[in-house]
Amino acid sequence: MYTKPGLVLLSFLVFAGCGLIPLRPSLIDATATKVISQGESIVFGRVHVVDRGKFVDHWYPHVTAYFRLYLLRDSSTQFLAYNLSGDGSFYWHLPPGHYTLTSFVWHDSLTHLTRPVLAVFEIAEGDSPIYIGTLTVTFTESRHFSHRLPAGQPSLEIKDDYGEAIQRLRVDRSTQGLATKNLMHFEYAP
Repeated sequence: MYTKPGLVLLSFLVFAGCGLIPLRPSLIDATATKVISQGESIVFGRVHVVDRGKFVDHWYPHVTAYFRLYLLRDSSTQFLAYNLSGDGSFYWHLPPGHYTLTSFVWHDSLTHLTRPVLAVFEIAEGDSPIYIGTLTVTFTESRHFSHRLPAGQPSLEIKDDYGEAIQRLRVDRSTQGLATKNLMHFEYAP
């Protein structure tokens, strides 16, 4: 039987977890979007995942394995979800506003790992393209013998790799020199 403090803690954990991971997010498909809608901006950056000293840089999302980021616009209750692909670079088409990169889910076959990120960034009216930085997610703890994914909390860092990122940006060359650098930052000290 649960004690009253135990029920309070259990309730908090359930509701806190539900606040970080949406049940039915909208997926952003950057590969399908060829034209930027009026009022939207290209937001670009990268996610590096480091697992026990090795970069995981081969994201090919499919049904049984993916690394998914969750975004929430301040004026919305609908999460946006984005699956990493390729080398972890991303190109999003988003309207102006304040955004929070709330969390990620790393799913591999029957196991998954969910962790909070809580990094914020802003898109001003008329800004495009906007570079928000490279999020490095580093796992150092070993795995339990039956787990395919890392255990424990990763360290999180936001880096400014603007020069490298601008080389990867897939937009008309005339706009490459005009990209705005507006790095995301953590809502807390990681």
